[in-house]
Amino acid sequence: MPHLLLQRIGASPLPHHLEHPNHDIGAPSLLTGVAMLLVGHWRHGRAVIWSVLIGVWLFCAGFILVAPLGCPSTVVSRVSQPGFNGPVTPVVGTTSCTNIIGIHYAGPTPYYPSLLPALLAGLGIGVLAALAARVLLSRKTSPIPGSEGKSFLPEGS
Repeated sequence: MPHLLLQRIGASPLPHHLEHPNHDIGAPSLLTGVAMLLVGHWRHGRAVIWSVLIGVWLFCAGFILVAPLGCPSTVVSRVSQPGFNGPVTPVVGTTSCTNIIGIHYAGPTPYYPSLLPALLAGLGIGVLAALAARVLLSRKTSPIPGSEGKSFLPEGS
């Protein structure tokens, strides 16, 4: 309904991607594929591969948590005096956006919230997760006491 009012008064409605978020896995899948192509040369180094993939996945998760998802608009037109055919005050509209973790974005209609906070949050979370995964996966595992020099493979393998 608010979008119809906006169209009637000539204001531009919200972009389609803010009205109805596209719930698909295209971008995370693309980023995962690109990351796998970039680190494919080190495919035998599990610390490299997994730390990069964990970084990409948590970048996507951080972005989704902070990005504005739903942005409904409200529009109010006020007449200075009821029944008076004089000038109408300008249409006042607000757009309010929310996200999964509760950050509130709001502004005058048409309002297009910035995705920069989501990008920065995703980058921060992704880089920290990749570094933590790299450190944890690079650690040498301690041998089982009493197993020094013994093979766990069956004889003849």
